[in-house]
Amino acid sequence: MNKAFMKSERRTPEKIAIFLPSRIGDSILSLPAAICLEQLNRKYNSNLKLTVYSKPFLVKLLSALNLFSCKGVTLSEKFKSLICPPDRAFFIETTNANFGFRAKTTYGTENPYKKFLKFTHQPVFHRMSFAPFQETWDEIRASLPEELVTFLLDEIGLSYYSAALFGITLELGFTAEQIIETFKFSPDIIPLDNFSEIPFSDEKGYYVFCAEAGYGRKHLNERCWDIDKYFEIADKIHADTGAKMVFTGVNREIMLPDKDYIVDMRGTLNLYQLACLMKNAKGYIGNDTGPLHVANLMRTPSVAAYFQEIHMAGFGPIFASLNKKVLRPQNVEEMLAKVPN
Repeated sequence: MNKAFMKSERRTPEKIAIFLPSRIGDSILSLPAAICLEQLNRKYNSNLKLTVYSKPFLVKLLSALNLFSCKGVTLSEKFKSLICPPDRAFFIETTNANFGFRAKTTYGTENPYKKFLKFTHQPVFHRMSFAPFQETWDEIRASLPEELVTFLLDEIGLSYYSAALFGITLELGFTAEQIIETFKFSPDIIPLDNFSEIPFSDEKGYYVFCAEAGYGRKHLNERCWDIDKYFEIADKIHADTGAKMVFTGVNREIMLPDKDYIVDMRGTLNLYQLACLMKNAKGYIGNDTGPLHVANLMRTPSVAAYFQEIHMAGFGPIFASLNKKVLRPQNVEEMLAKVPN
C-alpha cells in the first residue's frame, strides 16, 4: 500500500513543517511544492498537518494568500517545538535563524560554515539553495522521476529550483503519478482578495521599477542593469501612456531624476504593502530580484533583465507566462519591446 494512503489510517495527523528560505524570491519559488502538498493531502485524505515557517517579515504576505498555515520563525515557536515537535521538518535553506527548532526527523543540507545545524537526512533536492549551479540541478534531476520533471518544467513551467522541491512530496510517500494527476497550478489559483491596501494610485495607472538586486543589506551589482537605462525606459513609457513610474527597493543612495512622473517609494514599504502596490500596477520592469517575484505572485506582467542562464532557467518566477526574460540586454529597445501594455 502506498505510504500516502497509509497515513490516512493514523489516529492523529502527521505534523509537517516546511521552513522557507530567507530570501524573498526563493521563498516564493518554494510555494508550488507546498501548494501541491496541500492538494495531495486533500485528495488522498493523507492526514498531514502542514505548517509553513518563514522569516517574520514574510508572514503577513504569505498568510494573506490563505493557502496554508504560516508562522514566523520566532523564539516562541522554537520553544513550542521543544515541547511538541513536528514529526518531520524540511529546512529548504541552512540558516542560523532556524537554530533551536526541533523536530523528530529533519531534512536539510549541512553547511561547514554552520556547524551547529545538523539534520537527520540530507536529501539532494535541498541543494539548489546552497549551490545554485547547473551541475547541482543535473544531480537533482537524476534523482527525480523523469516524467515528473518533464511535467513540472514543460507543462507547468516551473524553474529548476521550484521543481527540485517536489522531492518533499515524494519523500512524504506520494508518487509521481499522483502528483501529476493532482497538481493544478495557474495564476488564478492564488487568491488576492486580502491585498487591499492602496500604497499608490494614479488615474492613468503606473508601472513599478526595481533597479537593484540583492537581499538584506547585500547588493548584487553583477545582477543589475545600468540604472540610466531604466530611466530611459521610464521616459519612453510615460511619453506613450502618461502613466507614473514608481521605483521600489531599499537603496536610496542613487538619486532619481527630478520629474513629476517618477515616484520614489524605495525604503518606504513593507513586503505586504509592496505586494499591494504590485497587484494594481500595469507592469513590472527591472532586475531579477525579490520584487520581480512579488509582482509575479500578484499576477502582474513583468519584463526582467537576467545576466546568467542559470538564473533564467533555475530561478525564474513561478508563473512563467507572466514574465518576459531578456538575457544581458544590450540596449533599451530590447527591454522596451517586451514591456506589458
